[in-house]
Amino acid sequence: MDREFRCCAGRIGRRAALELGICLALAPCLALAQTDAARERPREGDLLVAVGATPSEPLKPDDLPLDGKQTFAWPMDPTTSTVRNGSRLNKVLLLRLDPEGFDPETKGRTIDGVVAYSAICPHTGLRRHQLAP
Repeated sequence: MDREFRCCAGRIGRRAALELGICLALAPCLALAQTDAARERPREGDLLVAVGATPSEPLKPDDLPLDGKQTFAWPMDPTTSTVRNGSRLNKVLLLRLDPEGFDPETKGRTIDGVVAYSAICPHTGLRRHQLAP
């Protein structure tokens, strides 16, 4: 039983070597992106902070004018103060409307007339302000 052991390095092509190198180089970046707290989905108990607000102060219903312009917000972890702005899917659109105009089901889901919607259209992936003027 005489066997030869040969190195198979000569059999790997340049393209395969490049692909392997790129995968090894990107692996740490992908691992970090998956563990980034800012990219996590919103959780129950998160607070909302206005997009671009510095410092990140939680919004209150009185911060939104009645029948005023829409406000964009990010969820924020109340214990770590981590703003979850690492994914565009986390952005929330807030409006404060007169609660008397809501049907009973919608009225039960509001606080002082404030309603919240995803800022991304779930059908097309567009930002809501891109859909209509």
